[in-house]
Amino acid sequence: MPERIHKFQPHRTIQLRGFDDLGAAAAVHSATESGFKVSGVFRDAADFAVLVLYEADNFYEHPSIKYLPDTNFDGVVLTFDVHYAGLQPLDSVKYPTISWPFLEVIRPDNTTAQIRLFDHATQVGGTYTKAQTTITVVASGVQPWDRVTLWYLNYAFDYIATGGETAEQVAAALADQINRTTFAAGQAIEAVVNGAAITVRAARPGRDGNMITLYTESKTSTLRLTPATAKLAGGSSDATWRITLDFTALGIPQIRQCWLTFAPELADGAAFTDTEWEATFTNWTVQGENQWLKVAGPGSLRIEEASRACRYAGTSWRQVSGFFSGGFARMTGAVGDSVTVEYTTASAHDLYLGTSLYSNRGRWSVVLDGQPLPDLDTYLPAPEPVNTRRRLAQGVPAGTHSVTLTLQGKNEASSGYEVYFDFLEAAVPSD
Repeated sequence: MPERIHKFQPHRTIQLRGFDDLGAAAAVHSATESGFKVSGVFRDAADFAVLVLYEADNFYEHPSIKYLPDTNFDGVVLTFDVHYAGLQPLDSVKYPTISWPFLEVIRPDNTTAQIRLFDHATQVGGTYTKAQTTITVVASGVQPWDRVTLWYLNYAFDYIATGGETAEQVAAALADQINRTTFAAGQAIEAVVNGAAITVRAARPGRDGNMITLYTESKTSTLRLTPATAKLAGGSSDATWRITLDFTALGIPQIRQCWLTFAPELADGAAFTDTEWEATFTNWTVQGENQWLKVAGPGSLRIEEASRACRYAGTSWRQVSGFFSGGFARMTGAVGDSVTVEYTTASAHDLYLGTSLYSNRGRWSVVLDGQPLPDLDTYLPAPEPVNTRRRLAQGVPAGTHSVTLTLQGKNEASSGYEVYFDFLEAAVPSD
């Protein structure tokens, strides 16, 4: 039965781009219209896995059936619930040496954006609690100049006695110091007093708080703090978060690629051990008219590079093989080389060029029926060539047309002048 395919569709367009090569493994599975899971194993603290939520150029499908490249996310809103197990949690404030907190985005102009997911999260299940520990003040015949100090990082919460203080008074004074401190680095802490006991907790809930350790010093036995070392515990990030991403409000209404990165939990004072992990996505919904993807539907026409309709000018054209529409394309690196294509179609259409984008690519000039169109720059700072389509014109009427593509030059960032002609397509957009 026909169905409309859309951006961010779990069982149609989401993919696992890969994981690193230190023995990690991962898989996307259990995908439905409303959710999916990603499971795997990490064997090194530097392992990671990348989940591609959208790829406008659709690497995996054959050029004959790929959806048309679409970077328009204006008005699109993605909402989902997510639960992590065995992964560095989204709420963590630790420095992201691996980009686990973000939705990462590449725009069509190759500028990038990072959206911190937790800034757009609401807890809808699980536990999200603060880590804490208890420090006890012991006082018996306190003398002048008795002194106790509670250390957190390089913060010293210090009390020097005047003589005769009770344990409750000292505890209250130390707690007041903690609560009046502005913490410039690390995770903030807070304190609550119950008699001689000071409950010190992470100011922010989550697993990060379990990595906080406090140290105490006492000058005499008449006024002291116990224990000497106290590690916070009980912080939990075992929560389910509802993430809402409005791409227009986020300032990313145009997207070429976007992805999430999964990373192992940071080890806390211990060697890393192999860890099985799972990310569970549920209640996955996409809203907005621009979510829908199109293909070149009935009435479309594709002219391959070897067609008699193509007339090549210049001496540097040569045939190359690869993952192209018919297995081959023509390429040149000589400025001034051109190809002219004449075609006739009975349908109004959008005009696309099948080409290759890469870091050594050049810039086409485009003329349609004698009228110049904007140049097409095929430079792309990508790790591998991207064979795809780029739209040259929109709303071209039915009839006979002539298109001339000429290697015009390159932008200053490109390392070369190569341009590739795979095919010309008069695409009638269809669901």
